[in-house]
Amino acid sequence: MKKKIRLLLFLFASLFLTIVGLQVYFNWLTWNSEQEIFKRKVHESLVSAKARTWQDHLNKSASHLATFLRDSTEISCRWNPESFTTTFTIKDKDSSSIGQHTVTLSLDQIKARYDRITPEIREKFILQFCENIKSDLKNSTLWYYTANIGRHMEKYYFYQPIDLREMEQNFSNALAENGIHYPFLVNDSLSGGWSTEKVDLSLYKPHGPHYFWASFNPPITYFLKQQLVSIIGTWMLIALSLITFLWIYKTLYTQEKLSEEKDLFITNMTHEIQTPVTAIQLASEALEQLDCTEEERRIFLKRISKNAASLAQLSTEILLESKLGTQNEILHLKTVIHEAAQLFPNLTYQLDRDHLIMGKKEQLFRVFRNLFDNSTKYNNNENVVVKIDAFTKGKTLEIRVSDNGIGIPVEHSERIFERFYRIPSTEVRGFGVGLSYVKKIIEGMKGTIKMVSAQGGGSTFIITLPK
Repeated sequence: MKKKIRLLLFLFASLFLTIVGLQVYFNWLTWNSEQEIFKRKVHESLVSAKARTWQDHLNKSASHLATFLRDSTEISCRWNPESFTTTFTIKDKDSSSIGQHTVTLSLDQIKARYDRITPEIREKFILQFCENIKSDLKNSTLWYYTANIGRHMEKYYFYQPIDLREMEQNFSNALAENGIHYPFLVNDSLSGGWSTEKVDLSLYKPHGPHYFWASFNPPITYFLKQQLVSIIGTWMLIALSLITFLWIYKTLYTQEKLSEEKDLFITNMTHEIQTPVTAIQLASEALEQLDCTEEERRIFLKRISKNAASLAQLSTEILLESKLGTQNEILHLKTVIHEAAQLFPNLTYQLDRDHLIMGKKEQLFRVFRNLFDNSTKYNNNENVVVKIDAFTKGKTLEIRVSDNGIGIPVEHSERIFERFYRIPSTEVRGFGVGLSYVKKIIEGMKGTIKMVSAQGGGSTFIITLPK
């Protein structure tokens, strides 16, 4: 039986460790996968932020150009009958610089016929002209329509550096759109962290590179959030497996212990019952086969009665293990102890003070009867002396029952309250149910019982009960 239990526990432990190992392995794979996903999303956010930042810079440059055209140029228009288009003429108000200062052109997007310029037509032309400039710049082309227009766009588009704070804000927004809400450091490294690639935001190369890059602490919070369901599920599975394992282990351990107790009980029972049964059998055969005198017949009958009573007492002790008494009542402790002590003629007890206690008389009677019985059995003295001290401690009543017996070894002080347990190598007969029954009664009264003893120095049972 023990080998089967060990094998079962080994198999279940192996299964449990396998489940834990697989879950840890799968979580590790998921962890690595989430790291790659995180880095990919960060890279995509960086590319998106760069494109947005350049677009913002382009829009600002075009806005500056529109303002320049409104304030610093003269714009006129006329209908060209040869090309059937409206042609526009842009003339710089300041023509002091070197270069061309007048340009005439038509826009494909403006197909209507205009013979003269009006504020509305002028604004429409300026906005469309700026859109065309933006398209050219996206293709890395800048046309010097006039000297002043070209220099203006050089100043605001190529020479004006991109503000890193705008790039940082666009990067943060792009991260948020990808579900990443995690702090980062711009253009600096973090110890133990991870950094993005460097992106060059410069538009005019002779000025040198204008880098932007970000560093992140190990994004534990992000990973935990992404794997929250997986982690909770894993630990719930591990906890459930562990609880199941412990429950099975406890059940098997209890079953094994009960099996050992049963075997011990059967062995003790066989030994305890064999003697009175044999005595009854021999006395019965003697009465049946021998021609006995009346005196001998009385002796044999008395022997049969005595051994039958012994069997009845043993069976009663076993039955009382699972059957407790009647209703609670107020009892005088001294009265219950006195009645129990009357069953042991060679026992002398000492109790100075009486106490009232709530309990079941039959149960308390058997508690002290069993304690006195042990004091008598495990005693080599002709006169058994039991000293009883009872006193209150706060909201509890403590009762100490001390005897002058042989004592009990310390290693058995806990196990003597186990059902069917008997101290090895003892010559005292019994089933080992008396003290187990005592403990069951005391615990049923919400109390505790323990024993302190020194071999050869007597035993003391300490009972604590609520008042």
